[in-house]
Amino acid sequence: MADGVRSSGISDEKISVIPNLADLELFSDENVNQTLQDEIIKKWHLENQFVISHIGAMGEANGLQYLLDACERLEKQNVTDIKFLIVGSGKTKPLLVSKSEKQNLQNIIFEDMIEKKDVPTFLDLADITITSFLPKPILATNSPNKFFDALAAGKPIIVNSAGWTKDIVEKYKIGYYVDARNPQELADLLLELKNQKAMLRGLKKEIKTIAETEFSAAKASTELLEILENVATEKGRK
Repeated sequence: MADGVRSSGISDEKISVIPNLADLELFSDENVNQTLQDEIIKKWHLENQFVISHIGAMGEANGLQYLLDACERLEKQNVTDIKFLIVGSGKTKPLLVSKSEKQNLQNIIFEDMIEKKDVPTFLDLADITITSFLPKPILATNSPNKFFDALAAGKPIIVNSAGWTKDIVEKYKIGYYVDARNPQELADLLLELKNQKAMLRGLKKEIKTIAETEFSAAKASTELLEILENVATEKGRK
């Protein structure tokens, strides 16, 4: 996004970037509703399943057909213990649900949009999350809320966009990159990870630490205040 502003002729000293925030207060263990979680597990038969979640908008840009394609490949291999939990709403949801039903995909779960207060409970269910976008260069600059929610919840993240989110998960070793044009890559990765639940859970503390040190509201507000003070000081001099 900063590059886009820069390309229009704005000088670097006038550009500052503050990313989305990881809401650590919301995504605390105290905000996981165990009763609701038990209901979800029972409703969708998630006992002893490996769960990958996508919680948020289902717009065209998200390219969620990718998840259906990966699920189809796994089902063709008779894999029954990997579940895709897709929660939210958006323009493409009716078509995705229809395609899933026509393909008789048994391992895709669609839940309606939930209240923000329930997101920690749904995320806590997941063994890993995915932040998905179509393979378009402009979308690699995106700053998706679901990515920061996963960080705040301490959940490992799969990204399929070759942008700065890929750089973060690879730099800190808190997730994985898969090619959005190759759903078999996602299927293979999930097959590899499904027996590594303990390892993925073990990343929680490290991921939350990154959320706190790099993307917390406290850090962002301090940076914003500094920017505003510097601008005000400069304006005062003029």
